[in-house]
Amino acid sequence: MSMWEKLFGKRPKEQRQPRSTKSKGENRTRAKSRHVDNGDGTVTDTLTGLQWQKEDDGIERNYKDAQRYTKELRLAGYDDWRLPGKEELMELADLGYEPLKQVFLNVKAERYWAKTSREELYWAQNPDKIAYTVDFDPGSANYGSDVTYFRTYDYYVRAVRNTR
Repeated sequence: MSMWEKLFGKRPKEQRQPRSTKSKGENRTRAKSRHVDNGDGTVTDTLTGLQWQKEDDGIERNYKDAQRYTKELRLAGYDDWRLPGKEELMELADLGYEPLKQVFLNVKAERYWAKTSREELYWAQNPDKIAYTVDFDPGSANYGSDVTYFRTYDYYVRAVRNTR
């Protein structure tokens, strides 16, 4: 039994949707056409209705501080910012790293925290100690995937809010 299994239990295998077969050019066009720069530090995804923080602040935070940061964020006259869910971040990653850099100027080739509930971690023995991240490193085998890490680790945050 691995140390991970001793701490958290066995994680069930998840089925992942296949990556897009669209070319980089198609993804770049798709990313730019559906993401509107609002000129106020935010970008709106016209497909999902989500409004994203255009530039993260470049500070890595643990999970608790990431939640606090989004809760206290005041940007473009809004105060209802939150951590995105893993599916929301994975959808961004599916556009491709290079196209994302055209929309989100300082996107990091790193992990970003995702809002994680206890229910999502039903398989873990200690769900309060871990949370999901999504990997945005195009050189990583985990690019665009959700991976759990200890909440004490430091990763980046890109805040989001619903417009609908």
